[in-house]
Amino acid sequence: MWLLRLNTRAENNHRNQPTVLVALIGALFALAANIALAADSGFSGGVTPSRFELGATKGDLLRKSLKIYNLSARPQQYAVRTVEWRYSATGEISFHDDLAQDSCREWVRLERHKINVLPDPQRPRNFRFEVAVPESATHQECRFALMIENLDGDAQADFAGGSVSMPIAGRIAVIVYVGVGDAKSDLVIGEVSIQELHHRNVPTVTVENLGNAHGRLDADLTAISKGGNKTPLTIATSPILPGQTRFMALTPANGQALDYPLTVTGTIYSDGQTISINQELRSATRGIVAER
Repeated sequence: MWLLRLNTRAENNHRNQPTVLVALIGALFALAANIALAADSGFSGGVTPSRFELGATKGDLLRKSLKIYNLSARPQQYAVRTVEWRYSATGEISFHDDLAQDSCREWVRLERHKINVLPDPQRPRNFRFEVAVPESATHQECRFALMIENLDGDAQADFAGGSVSMPIAGRIAVIVYVGVGDAKSDLVIGEVSIQELHHRNVPTVTVENLGNAHGRLDADLTAISKGGNKTPLTIATSPILPGQTRFMALTPANGQALDYPLTVTGTIYSDGQTISINQELRSATRGIVAER
């Protein structure tokens, strides 16, 4: 399963519409015995745009469409449905069919729930959906996902001069954000520290979202070692949802290891703000996770 995203809020939606193409099988196996283990790891298509970030007012009817590509050698059938999604404070995503308490999926209407797509990368299938924002809606951010699933139970792969059929259960989720009224993020940048993320101690920036819409960070940061070596850092650009406090990882842009002690210096950009950073990190000690 792949989660597909664009980059910031609605004003940047038109600049970030990359076509995300996920290969049908790739390297599913090296030996015949591996076929069963890799059976549900493919999606014979692609989707663009990879997410929608929309603005609306009460009573609006938003009509949008996405393109679904069939990259296999034969016609494919796909199922499309809406699902809830959650993004944890540690950066893990999960999808759920049950309606959440504050769900806005009842605002959404799909063109249909199953579609057939011809095997031609030059002729994608346009799929339409609507979001009807009720007059009673409050200033909030509506979030849901369009889950697109390959229903073709067999896929062909060449092996040892012949072909085999195997089940493929591939899915792609397109995230949709709808900011109603003046919904917006309010990101508060905290300290730079070293935290354990995904079983590794990494430099991070603490960020808290006090607003009622998701936000993202951008940065121009450098790690300077005691010996004067400079290493550019990139910052995680995943969404910070309303009410979340997250540690956003700072990763060496060139992939090399960092030498401690070091100083992180530069600028973080958040919702039109610029925050200057100049902080020393002496060792890989863990900080305290702020809770809300």
